[in-house]
Amino acid sequence: AVATADRALEIAEHLDRVDLVAEALVTRGVALTSVGRAYEGIGCLEAGLRLAERYGLLGTEIRARINLGGPLTIHDPRASFDVSRDGLALARRFGHRLGVSMLVGNASVGAIETGEWEWARRELRATLDEAASEEERFLLVWFLALLLVEGGLPADDEIAEVERWVEARVAAEPHLQSQVTSIRTIRALERGDLAAAAAGNLETSRLDPYNAVWSLSEAAIVALLGRDRDRAAEVVRALRATRSHAPVARLSLQLGEAGIAALDGQAAAARSGFIEAYAGYRAIGATRRQALTGLVMATLLDPGDAQVRAAITESRQLLEKMGAGLWLARLDATEAGGAAAMAPSPAPARAAARPIDRPPVPADRG
Repeated sequence: AVATADRALEIAEHLDRVDLVAEALVTRGVALTSVGRAYEGIGCLEAGLRLAERYGLLGTEIRARINLGGPLTIHDPRASFDVSRDGLALARRFGHRLGVSMLVGNASVGAIETGEWEWARRELRATLDEAASEEERFLLVWFLALLLVEGGLPADDEIAEVERWVEARVAAEPHLQSQVTSIRTIRALERGDLAAAAAGNLETSRLDPYNAVWSLSEAAIVALLGRDRDRAAEVVRALRATRSHAPVARLSLQLGEAGIAALDGQAAAARSGFIEAYAGYRAIGATRRQALTGLVMATLLDPGDAQVRAAITESRQLLEKMGAGLWLARLDATEAGGAAAMAPSPAPARAAARPIDRPPVPADRG
């Protein structure tokens, strides 16, 4: 696909066809990000987007925005949200129905990461009936279910709907098997089964390499909340194996290593790593991960330390603003437990692999 796009770019440039140049740049960007060449791919997508904006190429601009949202999520969550939200407004203004449903999904991922949960809840509910296809509705309902579960709210109807959709198609589309296990895992998260959630995220990273960093970053958090050193070490090894330079990958690796140090009794190394990861997530606008890092700190570090206490306090405020009832309840329980809650627990029995993750992002959605 990259070679084909390169040939198309050369021809289009000679013909002075800006529309074809912009389209080919977007195609090239999609191809590059799908094979792990994120810097080049994002650069091509942004170049295609700029040309489309400058020359009024509406369809190409919407396609570029659809395909930028996914890879930007682990590089620049705030930019991911902004590029998708602006694309959504554009698609609605010009009646681009397919673009609307796709961009609501992408923007909701960015909104969840940046702490704009109320925006995501409102837009997902408003757009459900506008979904351009059953697949798009499935994605929207799935994102809503995740928000409800992490919000500590009932999600039985939403989970049941996505479960019916997947079960009706999985025999003909085996790749959906990962979604079957994802549904089981979200139920495990509801009931506080951290071992199943951590194992599942790790398995998802193997089944869906395109979203491996995302899955592994979730696995790191859940494993550490469960004080599961062996699982955390497995996640760290998997993160290294991705060879990703994305900020979320780097910070998740740092978080995992700090958590292992804490579980090994290396308090100074753990404290330093956690504080750096916490500040790093704040710097890239990853508000949800910042807050969850604070929750991990409350679980594994001495809350009497001034910097640790400041991070925990700020994390509570962020979780309250998001309406993250599931995590707030865990923070309440952790703080109520005091020193006993901080002590490493025996490694839990291994549960069946059940991923908890957002649905995979197709290579080209425009």
